[in-house]
Parts: sequence; C-alpha cells; structure tokens
Amino acid sequence: EKVRVIQDRVARADIQPSFAKETLTLTGYGKEHAVTLTDHNNVLTDYHVYDDGGYHIEKKGDTLTIWLDAGRQTEGSIILDRIPRESQGTSVVYVNAQDRQKLMRIYPQDAESIQLNVKMAPASLRICKQNEDGRPVAGAVFALSYQEDMSDRIGTFETDASGYVEIPQLLPRPVYIKEIFVPEPYILDETVEKAELHANDTVVYTCLLYTSPSPRD
Repeated sequence: EKVRVIQDRVARADIQPSFAKETLTLTGYGKEHAVTLTDHNNVLTDYHVYDDGGYHIEKKGDTLTIWLDAGRQTEGSIILDRIPRESQGTSVVYVNAQDRQKLMRIYPQDAESIQLNVKMAPASLRICKQNEDGRPVAGAVFALSYQEDMSDRIGTFETDASGYVEIPQLLPRPVYIKEIFVPEPYILDETVEKAELHANDTVVYTCLLYTSPSPRD
C-alpha cells in the first residue's frame, strides 16, 4: 500500500493544483467572507500549506478555505510546498534502478513551492458637504480613521468646488469621520461619525454645515 501511494505521488509530481499562482481577492473580514478554492486536479492533498499574513486556512481534501480577521495585513501570500519545511535539508535513503541503496539530501530549492497571492478588495468613501440650502461647500476638511478615538489617522481630505471629496482604496470595514476645519461663516462640528464601507462599492456620506449651532446640538 505504501509503495502504491509513493508511485501515485511520483506519477503526478508535475501536476499542480488547478488554482496555482492565482491571486485570491477577499471582500471582507471574518469567516462569513471566506473564499473556498477547489483543486480540480486532485493533488492538493500532496501539499503542505504555509502563510505569511496571519490568514485562517482550512484544508480539507481538495478544498482550501481562507479568511482574514480585521486588523491583520491586507496583502500577503500562501505557500504550498510538496515537501514539508521541517523535512527540507534532511537526508532521504532510497533504492535506485540498480537496486542499490542511495542517500539523497533535500534542499529548500529542491522543494516545489507554489505561491498564492491574497489581497483585500478595496472600498471607497465619498463625502458630500452642503450648507443649509443644499448648496455645495468647498474647503471643508475631514479626518478619517479606522479607530473610533480617531487614532492612527488614514489622512485628511478636503472637499472641492463641487462639495465632494472621494477617498479610494479604503478597507471594507467601518471608518470614522471627523470634521476638523470648515470655512467661514460655518460652524465646526467635531462629532465623530461612522460609515460602513463595503468591498467594490462607494459609500456616500452627506453632512450639512450651519451658520448657527446645528439642530442636533
């Protein structure tokens, strides 16, 4: 039985998983946004899985399920090795065609590796600033952060003549918005607001400027 297993693996040594070298795009955080890849070449069981991005990886038969928790890096790679890393650099005894015992040392460069790149699909936020009459306001400045206390700011962004500013390439997760400057004669409102962002989508956040205290104050 062991000989048959070895012979089968040798026979398919040049066959890679059908999803080899693909770029995998996640659309959100958590297992509910997990992506499952299926190896239609039926060789995934021959590979050992490693990653450098803190991904959750479940390998079952010919399927590989991957997801990422919020707060982890958004780009990385998953490595599939035919030879486990702990065995690379070790010696292997085998019998050659002349029925003689030989010693072979396996080096890392001898181990076939497949790199599967992983990235997070981006989201966009469009801020619309208007006055009490619904007219656009240019020159209003906002700070963005993924943290509710506004630490580790993503950056600051200023509305243009149309009253808009669009921020692309954000993560598909909640983002916090704080007004930090408004032109005269408007009154600054430093309330921190929250917007839920979604992958491959643009969320529009509209806020009003007042020349007297806001009705919600």
